[in-house]
Amino acid sequence: MAVVICIVLSAHQSVYSQTQISLTPTTNFWNSLDTYIKVVAGVVAAITAILVVPIAFLQIRKTIAEIRKTELEAKKLQEQTGGELPANYEGHRIYLSDSDHNVIQILADPRFAAPLLILLDFVIVYIVLALAGYAVDVFSLERIGQIILTVTAAVLLLPLFIEALRLRGVLRSAWDKGGESQTDK
Repeated sequence: MAVVICIVLSAHQSVYSQTQISLTPTTNFWNSLDTYIKVVAGVVAAITAILVVPIAFLQIRKTIAEIRKTELEAKKLQEQTGGELPANYEGHRIYLSDSDHNVIQILADPRFAAPLLILLDFVIVYIVLALAGYAVDVFSLERIGQIILTVTAAVLLLPLFIEALRLRGVLRSAWDKGGESQTDK
């Protein structure tokens, strides 16, 4: 609690200098209230960003492990089924008007969920960086704040970019293999 009070008191001057100074007592009250709200919001944003950065990093690692696990499961299923459809396979037609009480499941390649997991992680990282950016703006940490934001962005975004590029290559090779097997028939 003492740390939060010290942060609030140290930030008060930088935030107060950002507000307009007026001569009327009523406006002075609102300016003071505005200043305190900015300081409290900045402290909450800073604490949240500091606490969420390790969680976001662990979430990114978990996503990468989940994608690799899904790729291994898809590879195992392809090996079990042979990976190709029969030559006379035309697909299934389902007429919903004649299908009372039937449950329909559409099975797709589970690897296509991986880009959605990466997109979700990008959204989480964006929120963390937005909170950290707000805290840096409130506390007027100009150069140091930009360095902190740059390092945080690099630590969180580089693993996602690397995994997205790797996944793009994996999905493209899977797509090319699927296209060749259908054109050869």
